[in-house]
Amino acid sequence: MHITEGINKLVKIYKKYPIEEVHLRSHETLSAISENKENLTFIFKWFIERYYDIFQNLSISGDFIIPLYGCNAFTLDGGIFSPFDTNYSYATMHNHDDVQLSTVNLFGSGYNSLIFQQGFTRLDNNEVNIEPEVYKTHTLGNIEFIDCNTAHTVFFPKDLTITLTLWSSSKSIGNNVTDWWYRVKKNYKSKQRKRQLYKVYGVKNLSYVLQDWFYPENGKIYTSPYYEQAAYGKNFLNNFFYKLQQINFEDKRFVENYFSKKKLSAKDQGIIHSYLNDVSFSIQHEGDQMITPKRNVHLDEYKKCFPEFEFFLS
Repeated sequence: MHITEGINKLVKIYKKYPIEEVHLRSHETLSAISENKENLTFIFKWFIERYYDIFQNLSISGDFIIPLYGCNAFTLDGGIFSPFDTNYSYATMHNHDDVQLSTVNLFGSGYNSLIFQQGFTRLDNNEVNIEPEVYKTHTLGNIEFIDCNTAHTVFFPKDLTITLTLWSSSKSIGNNVTDWWYRVKKNYKSKQRKRQLYKVYGVKNLSYVLQDWFYPENGKIYTSPYYEQAAYGKNFLNNFFYKLQQINFEDKRFVENYFSKKKLSAKDQGIIHSYLNDVSFSIQHEGDQMITPKRNVHLDEYKKCFPEFEFFLS
């Protein structure tokens, strides 16, 4: 199924069914989208035409999200996860308050996810009582559902992984599927950051979603007052072409036409020349801050918190 057809089907689902049913009823459509590998080329062309200029200044290691559709009822994003040390979490452990998500793996062997039981209890000194539910790999074609108020963290994959994620509120917010919107996390405080996200998503009203962030330390889990942001990467263009090669993106004329209209440094011109002449690219992390405290946490720190967790014992 082509992704545009899939979006039309999702719109019909969200118009027809109650909020309690939409995610489960959407899984068949997400699965059908994942089976059409031409969607990868479509998604990357969509990104280049609309969002490349923005994300090249917001991204670490060339990773980014690809906004595909957004309305009052749901949003649909592509997610890019570059390979790195699989023992480290990709981002800060968090939940999404009242938002539910369903994600399907479109490409790659997948990342490992540590998913917790729904809810948590606050204790003294920012400590929380929270229990793990499962530690598993988000394999190719797999669909993973994350319920509202369910903490989770994912770990760097061993190879490039691309996902498609459907987001919507677990609360009844109507089935308006035409008014564009996107939720801005409360940690995005700067006006510049909000303007950038406004430009990315084309939203009319920037609304806020409450989230909880967590981190492990000395065998305990604590809440964090904010989401730990990664430092901006220095190798976006190199790593972007690495991704195009990995998915076998063949329309080099499209790439050449796009970048021919840009003012580029001599270094970037050299990178583009190499790509157009079939030089093989590898992921580059030199100069990037890949390990940020409380964000990129070693798996052993979680094992200290849950030494009897069955998935850690196997």
